[in-house]
Amino acid sequence: MWHTRFLLFLSFLLNRALLASKHVPIPEAKMWPMKFLEKMGRGTQLVLVLTLPLLLTACGGSGGAENGSLPPTVRQESGTVVFPADIQVDLRGSTALTGWGEATLDANGRFTVPINLEGSQLILILNQQEKLVAASFRPFSEALEINLDTTAAALLMFLVPPAYRPTQEGSRQAFILLKQQEFFPSLRQAIKDQLKILGYIDPSASPLSDVLASTIQPLWALVSSPDYPPLPPDAVPSQGIRGLSVDPGTVQSYLQIYDEDEDRDGNPATHEIVVSHYAPTMAGLVYLPAAPTARNFSLIGPRTGWGILEAFTGQVAWPSTQNLVIHLPSPPPEKYFAFGVTVAIGRGESPTATLYLNELGGMRDQAREAIRDALALVMFTDVVLSVIIPNTVQLLGVKLSKLNLDRLTNCLVPQILDTSLGGALRVLASTMMNRGATAEEVGNAYKQILQAIGDEGATQIRATTECLIKSYLEQWAKNAEEKALKKILKLSVRTFLGLFDKLGWAGNQVWVVNAYQSRHSVEGWKIVPERHPLRWAYAGLAYSMDGTSATEGGGTPLVVVGGQSEGKPVVWMRGQGTRILTNRPGTVLDVCVSEDGTRIAAVGMLGNGTSSFWWVKGWDDVRILPAPGANGNVAYGCAWIGNQLHIVGRSISGFPVGMYWIDGRIALQMRWQSQCPNGVVFLDVNRKGEVVGGVGVWQPEPDPADPNKPSCHERLVRHLFTLRSGQGPQIIHEGDGHANNAYIYWARISENGFVIGRTEGGLGFLWTGMGKAPLPGQPLAISANGTAVVGEANGGYIWLGGRVESLNHIFSAYLKEGDVLGAAFGITPDGRFVAGNGTRRGQAPFVYVGDINLARGGLGQ
Repeated sequence: MWHTRFLLFLSFLLNRALLASKHVPIPEAKMWPMKFLEKMGRGTQLVLVLTLPLLLTACGGSGGAENGSLPPTVRQESGTVVFPADIQVDLRGSTALTGWGEATLDANGRFTVPINLEGSQLILILNQQEKLVAASFRPFSEALEINLDTTAAALLMFLVPPAYRPTQEGSRQAFILLKQQEFFPSLRQAIKDQLKILGYIDPSASPLSDVLASTIQPLWALVSSPDYPPLPPDAVPSQGIRGLSVDPGTVQSYLQIYDEDEDRDGNPATHEIVVSHYAPTMAGLVYLPAAPTARNFSLIGPRTGWGILEAFTGQVAWPSTQNLVIHLPSPPPEKYFAFGVTVAIGRGESPTATLYLNELGGMRDQAREAIRDALALVMFTDVVLSVIIPNTVQLLGVKLSKLNLDRLTNCLVPQILDTSLGGALRVLASTMMNRGATAEEVGNAYKQILQAIGDEGATQIRATTECLIKSYLEQWAKNAEEKALKKILKLSVRTFLGLFDKLGWAGNQVWVVNAYQSRHSVEGWKIVPERHPLRWAYAGLAYSMDGTSATEGGGTPLVVVGGQSEGKPVVWMRGQGTRILTNRPGTVLDVCVSEDGTRIAAVGMLGNGTSSFWWVKGWDDVRILPAPGANGNVAYGCAWIGNQLHIVGRSISGFPVGMYWIDGRIALQMRWQSQCPNGVVFLDVNRKGEVVGGVGVWQPEPDPADPNKPSCHERLVRHLFTLRSGQGPQIIHEGDGHANNAYIYWARISENGFVIGRTEGGLGFLWTGMGKAPLPGQPLAISANGTAVVGEANGGYIWLGGRVESLNHIFSAYLKEGDVLGAAFGITPDGRFVAGNGTRRGQAPFVYVGDINLARGGLGQ
């Protein structure tokens, strides 16, 4: 049983954390005459979409010249293998190997090999029997000295690819940090002892295997901590997503499908959907039925935020989003179905999937066979892309800028399902669909896949594997040394199979099993191609919303929502899904988007005010804002002014003090001018730097003429005020110490300086500078020009220039039984989109996002 757990640990966890990919539009592919497609019968076909985790940080890089010439970033460099005097390893005839070539070591351990300076290059030293002797990554040392330290660190990155850093600076920092860990000396000594005994390194043999087993957990802890060098930021543009008309629509599913609400390409014969990947596992997607011109097989690469904890706990940051154009007849059919497949332990197809399969009627049996074959391909591709490719990438030292998805598609020919391995995978897939497989069954299957890849007689499996490698690496593979690619394939399979049984128990992590057990092997959706203005974004709470009509990669409005999910601060982006910003408890209280849509930020508090934080898209975690107090620290609002992020909030140091930060540095701390105790809080800021704040001050003031007269304790008066550059605070609502006190914990200011707020007695108002107008209930958000306000009054509402309308009425045609739209906390600057907290199918709280224009019959973009 423990050896199967290592396979789970290996193919799912060791590599899934190093995930990132470029968004690549999918061009039309050739028809793929797979046998399981043909089983669907005449007039019905399906599209299979494999969600492939890309095991590189996508940034920069390009291939070199054709016909085997070296890319311009590859240079010849010299290095030396240096061992302590008591290690008598004969290096004569040994080979220094990179993905670009190899060289024989001289008697002094010197060599000259081609090195890729574009990234972090792995160099292997193999003896004449092609056994590993030493290793290093190029950035580990300036002089390219390969020794016991570099070998130990390189071995860890080889076996645990999430520890690998693709940039030279990141790799160098990781090497320095690894050498400082408590486990490193024992690992170094075990390698030394094995070299002295065997003359080469065998990770599956004791004592090295025992040391590696004890190193796994502290290594995971290190790599998942903020101390480990971060990956390069993912600069991939987002993809706009419009109307959601999918059932179910929860992020608990490993896939999410969004249905576009307009004909983007102007072709009435096409219909566009977007698939989001909400799990670190491999997944597939089967569509039924499809028109004869539909793509039969496509690939989608997920884009997830970095974080081992994120991947291993199923807490996905930015999920994958990539457009897939599905060709449907014009007009589109009334409905079609989608079935997601993934490896699952103990859970078969979901009740929803069963329901929709039954709705297929006579097509049901053929659909089940198609889903079974798709699941078998998912398992095979998972192993190849999780085990083999990361090591190949390290040997080439490359950073890929894009992935040719069609080339990968063409590798997965139907013949692999007709092999003995394919037959075994089909059997397991059927079992998985019925009841969910056991951990032992999955582990045995994955081990069998590795063995087949290593079997030179399994020509179809080997050919498919090599095709995937070369297609994944694209131009790089054309220039790489063919012998090097074959050697790294052989070394990877041999190493991991050797460790399979020995380190099985090391992968027995609770969160590993949970990741597989938390999802059904088959999930189902019924998709109705229609424009749909209401979507349920995530389970949790929303407290803010921002956006822009500027384009961001797709010519569609950018919409961002901030709040809380599972007790943690979260951001939801239209087209990118939900991101949990940190694993620490907290809440996002405001999100802000720059005017051109290129910069996105969130601010809020951790815990119950332990710390205030800020976060900018591209960061791996939130950052703490400096504050004078140890509690009561909250960031309420933010705005981009030029390239600077302005943030307002409070901190409690004795009494609350208003805080103003610029790019994370304190710019202003404010107390009220009063002889009595008082507290100040800044609540919001606009792009002009105008602030709305609240103050609570005890009255009456001391009377100099009567020092014995009681003061500073009769009543606490709360006001709202505005603060503008070069001016003192201006009170816009004066409290009375009673019901007319201002509620000083929530107010918002528009771009033209209008302010919404309310009294402690529950009277809402809009202050325009010319006076105040009444607003219903609790006004919670305001548009840029102040003409639209949303809030809560017996449900969510929108106020437009004096006219109030219930959101439940506006979106009534799109609400199902048990759906209620509650308090609206957000509205985009143009007043088009609203967000709030509601009840979905009787479950609360659930965040909704609505398109007012589309709901009223306006033209959505």
